[in-house]
Amino acid sequence: GNMGFARVMGKNQTNTLSIAATEIDGVSVAGENASFAALGDVVGTNRVLAGDNILTAFQGLVGDVAGVATVTTDILVGDTIDGSSVSASQNIGQSNVSGNVGNNLLSLAAETDVTGLSVLTSEQSGGATSDVTSSAALNFTLNLAAKGGVNDVVNSALNVDGNLGFSTAFGNDVTNRLTATGTTVTGQDNTALSSVSIAGDDGAGTVATGTVSGTSDNLLGNFQTRTGGQVVTSAATLQVDLLASTGSAPGDAMTGSSARLTGNTLDSTAASNRANNT
Repeated sequence: GNMGFARVMGKNQTNTLSIAATEIDGVSVAGENASFAALGDVVGTNRVLAGDNILTAFQGLVGDVAGVATVTTDILVGDTIDGSSVSASQNIGQSNVSGNVGNNLLSLAAETDVTGLSVLTSEQSGGATSDVTSSAALNFTLNLAAKGGVNDVVNSALNVDGNLGFSTAFGNDVTNRLTATGTTVTGQDNTALSSVSIAGDDGAGTVATGTVSGTSDNLLGNFQTRTGGQVVTSAATLQVDLLASTGSAPGDAMTGSSARLTGNTLDSTAASNRANNT
């Protein structure tokens, strides 16, 4: 089998803040809280973050991102196929395309106590023209050029099986993880903890111009956006023509033969925004 593979990313970012110690203490005091403000403000307002341990990431994509993986087999036979087999099997076409890819980790690991405030924020956005397209194609053609009143395929087998076409397209794709482990994990006992506000809510849901703010002892905030004009498309295709004719030749014929198209798999996935937050 043959393989066609394409992997394209507009931006790929990994950010890690990891602290391991016997005891981890921040400089915050009772009544304070970790916070962020103005995530998703497209007009450029400065983001405001507060905490003892802070990790923030921003990705903005401008321009199109595209990937194409193609496996093509084109067989031209000038005479009858007799007592033989022709096979196009176990081929793979795979295309994986992403606009923004982010992996962000804030980790606090203490043997005893973790005290203080932590905040992790992530933002991903697409520009006015930032289409993300992925295509995986498998194309198999058997072109029989034999002419006249003869059987072109005699006592033979034509097989197309076990081929795989796999395609994915993601506009924004991020994994955010905030962990705090110890014998005890203690915040600052703020009475206004675990609050999130969304500006721009029209009463029926968040509108595209909204911004996100939040407060907590250990806070994770994620914002992803793409406008309606930004396209995310994915396609996986299998095209088979086992009895193609050349020029004005009559249609090809088979006798005592078999044509099999089995066990082929096509898988296509597309998502504008995908996030895994823990």
